[in-house]
Amino acid sequence: MAATTLRHKRGDTFQYDCVLRSKKNGPAIDITSWQIRSQLRDLKDGLICEFSVTLLDPAGGHYQLKAPDTRRWAPGNAAMDIEYRDAQGVIRSTETLQVLILKDETHD
Repeated sequence: MAATTLRHKRGDTFQYDCVLRSKKNGPAIDITSWQIRSQLRDLKDGLICEFSVTLLDPAGGHYQLKAPDTRRWAPGNAAMDIEYRDAQGVIRSTETLQVLILKDETHD
């Protein structure tokens, strides 16, 4: 299975809504007492962004990753994953997501 690639225009607000499920199309997992974090890194492992995480419906596994200011993101390839720490302290991460940062044509 090919890795997921997200396309993002530099300067646009990055907003990624997620629902954590037990398996693909399975029931949502209650993330009420979980910690979630995610970072975007360039291909040399340099940190581009630490996303803010907002729990939208924790009982339904729904949360959002956000970066409001992406004007300084350099166009090119980057990668991210999402790390979960459950109530028992077990840490798990998603597969790596590829992010293609595109040059913006409308900017200051």
